[in-house]
Amino acid sequence: MTGRLSSAIAVLVAASLSLALSACGGGDGGVPSVRLVLEADFSELPAEVDRGAIMTILEDVLERRATEFGVDDVRVEREDTGRASVTMRGSISEEDARQLLGQKARLEFSQPTLDQDGRVLCEAPNGAQFTVSAGDITYVPEVPGERVLPRCAGSEGQSGAIVWIPVDTSGGQGPAGDAPQIPIQPLRATVERSGAPVVIVAFFPESGARFQKITAGMVGLPLGILVDGELLAGPRVEEPVTNSRVVIGGLSLPRAIILAAQLSAGELPVPVSVISLERTGE
Repeated sequence: MTGRLSSAIAVLVAASLSLALSACGGGDGGVPSVRLVLEADFSELPAEVDRGAIMTILEDVLERRATEFGVDDVRVEREDTGRASVTMRGSISEEDARQLLGQKARLEFSQPTLDQDGRVLCEAPNGAQFTVSAGDITYVPEVPGERVLPRCAGSEGQSGAIVWIPVDTSGGQGPAGDAPQIPIQPLRATVERSGAPVVIVAFFPESGARFQKITAGMVGLPLGILVDGELLAGPRVEEPVTNSRVVIGGLSLPRAIILAAQLSAGELPVPVSVISLERTGE
């Protein structure tokens, strides 16, 4: 009789503890989670590429991005040959999850197009092109509060954007577009929060050496820093960059945290689309 009573009490205690944990968010049902289903786009890859291997790389990068962002509990599962689901438990919003995992995050660098006299080619909003000297490039934001990007101020009152071209990352093997381009690979990206948030991107040694050579030929000109084709910064190169890093400023803190996680984890091997996104556990 005593044994049965003890067992009954143990069951009641366990049930009460489970209810208490759920009520305070300590059980599985009380922790909110975001689940995304992502579909890979293989259209730019040769037909003979092993899609299974690409999916394995994709899943690894997705998991590392979530971890870099600060998600402690992340689960990545393959849905089929071209889809993967990612479940992240913890405090991450649906929009942050979409940006964090749904962007390829390809880091690229550009330089201004120069005419035969070394003047910078610019384009006005109406499509008209004009040239300015490097000293006529300003860094005043068009809209107060927006990040500062380089703008052209022509001698006849024109105003416009720089016409950018990709930098040559072939390591001196030929003009950009004519020789195999070697990506400038980020090693690690961190967020500096002592003032306005900035993302500090450090490169692998080989990439840092190429970056030093690139910036040595751009002193006095702005360097375009792009992610997925979006110009995020255009700092003026005052001297060759010898410390193997760049700084991206003018971002909100949430955007900076997401960008740092993306660059630290690496570029996705293929573009992806967010097929579904849902929040549970609330």
